[in-house]
Amino acid sequence: MVLRVLWIFVLSFVFSFGEELIVKTKGDPPPQLTVNGDRLKLVKKLPLPNTGLYRVEGRAEVRELTLRAQSLPNVVYAEPNYRIKPYLIPNDPLYGYQWYLPVVKLPAVWDIRTSASVITAVLDTGIKPSQDLDGRILKGYDFVDNDQDPTDTCVDSHGTAVASIIASLTNNNWGMSGVTWSGQVLMVRVSDCNGGTLSALIEGLIYAAQGPYPASVINISLGSADPGSCPQSLQEAINTVLSQPQRPVIVVAAGNESSDASRYFPANCNGVIVVGATDTQGKKASFSNYGDKVDIYAPGSSILVNVGGDVFYKWDGTSFSTPIVSGTVALIKSQRPELEWYQVRDYLRLSASYTSDGFPFLNAYMAFLTASSYQPSQVVAAGGGGGGCQIGGEASGWGYISLIVFLILRWMVRRVSVP
Repeated sequence: MVLRVLWIFVLSFVFSFGEELIVKTKGDPPPQLTVNGDRLKLVKKLPLPNTGLYRVEGRAEVRELTLRAQSLPNVVYAEPNYRIKPYLIPNDPLYGYQWYLPVVKLPAVWDIRTSASVITAVLDTGIKPSQDLDGRILKGYDFVDNDQDPTDTCVDSHGTAVASIIASLTNNNWGMSGVTWSGQVLMVRVSDCNGGTLSALIEGLIYAAQGPYPASVINISLGSADPGSCPQSLQEAINTVLSQPQRPVIVVAAGNESSDASRYFPANCNGVIVVGATDTQGKKASFSNYGDKVDIYAPGSSILVNVGGDVFYKWDGTSFSTPIVSGTVALIKSQRPELEWYQVRDYLRLSASYTSDGFPFLNAYMAFLTASSYQPSQVVAAGGGGGGCQIGGEASGWGYISLIVFLILRWMVRRVSVP
């Protein structure tokens, strides 16, 4: 009975329901049920054997009434008539090619929050103009040419591609959908078409955290195998970034060498979230680096990107699994700006599902929900189209108990295959 009470309380964090119950009886549903003086009136029979929809007459609390109805001798089960809602699906014409967004459960997050109020910095090759990025790009600095024009001059437009995954205008009936729906991206150029330097990366990191547009999330889809460990100067820069008041989270690519990520920086540095890649079959991608340094895996094969203008490609690489995680982190940080990087990392790990070959796989919805459940005040949806759903509540004893039950249930089912 105690577990049943806790489970219904947990469900109340995720669903809302009206003053109706679905009741299955041992015979034909009677026109009225009486539960400890409270009356339930049959509204209609449902297309299931001996099952009816009942409306509560009076002001009885539905969860409590459900428990009491289940104890009636002629009742097989009773449950609230939970309200359901459609996951918010954007109208962008290329959304159907972004197979990975529903796989990581992003539409479920969008149904709660469709705005990333924090800034995500992309340290890469720069940015090219695109209709799908209009109004989303904050032009930062070019640490390659040392000017204020971080234009992407590369044919493959690596930086533009990464930014498009995070920040493409969503639900604008054009192009593709961005993970953050309507978030802004600060473009910091630290590499040209042939690569960049450690010093440029360090300058870019400090600028992203301390510049005119302080970023709360920093995406680095670049790296190197030299010197085989995290450079001291880079670690110092990361430590400086993490000490900033907005508590930035640095998300980095594991690399594409099918090797241990501990050999490559910045993946082998402390204070970063490291992202590996999975393929379209839900397994670790053959090219993805792996090992204890990798915190989470996300889709990195056949990822739709915009390389400027109206040109779209499908690319592979941890460069493109990383912005999927960065965008998710931006949505989490928008809801919980006080979170430290390691707390966000732990929420991603705790909420992960598992690939069929045993790697922790991003579940954006569960990560968002798990992080939101710890908020000491009410968590309210932001942005248009999300429906104003509230999840969480006061950090009361019941709230913590329900969260514990939720985490136990997640632990019991976490080793399931990715759909």
